[in-house]
Amino acid sequence: MRILHVIVGLNVGGAEMSLLRLCTKLYERNDFDIKIVTLTPPGKLLKEFESLGIQVISLNIKNVFSIPLAVYTYLNLIRKFKPSLVHSWMYHSNVFAGLLSFFSAPVIWSLRSTHSSLNKMSMTYFINLISAFFSYLLPVEIICVSESAKKSHKSLGYNSKIMSVIPNGYDFTEIDAFTNNNLPIEIKRIKDSGALIIASVARYDSFKDHNNFIEAAGQILEFYDNVYFIMVGEGVDRNNDFLTKKIKEVTQKVDNILLMGYRSDVNNILFNSDIYCLHSISEGFPNSLAEAMCVGLPCVSTDVGDAALMLGEACEKSIVPIKDSNKLSSALKYLIDLPEYDRKKLGNYLKIRIQENYGIDVLTQKIIGKYEKAKCK
Repeated sequence: MRILHVIVGLNVGGAEMSLLRLCTKLYERNDFDIKIVTLTPPGKLLKEFESLGIQVISLNIKNVFSIPLAVYTYLNLIRKFKPSLVHSWMYHSNVFAGLLSFFSAPVIWSLRSTHSSLNKMSMTYFINLISAFFSYLLPVEIICVSESAKKSHKSLGYNSKIMSVIPNGYDFTEIDAFTNNNLPIEIKRIKDSGALIIASVARYDSFKDHNNFIEAAGQILEFYDNVYFIMVGEGVDRNNDFLTKKIKEVTQKVDNILLMGYRSDVNNILFNSDIYCLHSISEGFPNSLAEAMCVGLPCVSTDVGDAALMLGEACEKSIVPIKDSNKLSSALKYLIDLPEYDRKKLGNYLKIRIQENYGIDVLTQKIIGKYEKAKCK
């Protein structure tokens, strides 16, 4: 089966990592021929896909003047590759691939986010309305990453009759391989001191609400000296004036909050942390929360996306409202004050829970089932 994936770019993100894990599994089989089209110049994950032997074609759309050449390149690729189906990821890709592939191959859309906090005057909201209209005409299947994403897009007018939920899947054999080797020197120093590490992984974006996390950290540091906050993500570094000023506003213990920026060794950092915190105001399927569960970290999360469903009823105390630093700090304090044995027991429960419900092999088979169904339409 020839599959053409269309995505905005290949920078590190939930959709991009999900596509990489899916392609890795499909590559292990002999019955799939895969190509990837990026609307914009490809990003940090390009080499990962090329190492699998997958050709990545970039349309290099940088402005409206580059669209005609991009359309010509894409249609030429469709003509030569003759895909069995096209699988697009995220809004711009969905509309682009849907309009240009409609007469050539069945199209599957992927919806990755929820919009409980979306500004109705924003461009994203406008694109959603356009996508909702075309959802009745262009795709044969719509795969939502979470129940909350399905509910959110249904409320925006998307064609719910062709929607289904397939969450992200994870390869636990790779995650279990992490050790204490090659730790960043800052984290090694903290661990050697016996202090406790609370980790956050999120690119710098208004939806991630780093402000909330830093305010909660400031409240906690009023009572604890042996707690450190590790913040990882693109744009989350010492060059970020807003974050550095915010840290100085909330605490004098500025050295207890580390801004580490983009890292390629995120899972190793998580493996060596004690607690994970998700502080977003909007998510579809919170990928970073799942990765923290994979390494057995007890977690605290704002009530976004499918976070509550992922953590389960045993972690009700760990789910807090969005934009509430007081409740966020209280939930984190609860885990800080737990005996180490109980924290590890809770983390192990979450690890087992995600292994039972979000294994990559099972979820890949579900996607292949959608491919087979779409091909027959």
